Amino acid sequence: MPMANIRQPSTTVWMFDNGKLAAVAQQNNVHSNLHSRGAQFLFIDGHVTRFRNKEYWNFTANNGITNNPELVWIP
Repeated sequence: MPMANIRQPSTTVWMFDNGKLAAVAQQNNVHSNLHSRGAQFLFIDGHVTRFRNKEYWNFTANNGITNNPELVWIP
């Protein structure tokens, strides 16, 4: 996909802390216990932000959260 076609580069996840799994932008392989219970995310526009694990991980369901508008997984 050409970069120009990504509508939200500042919120589209590119890479992240992943606990030695492939760093493919998939919500179910983000490390949930690094950096004081959080992880670093690199976005398509080049900036990095740390998120608390509760912002991207549902511990009850044991899977990634996909409705956080600050973390777009599929452009």
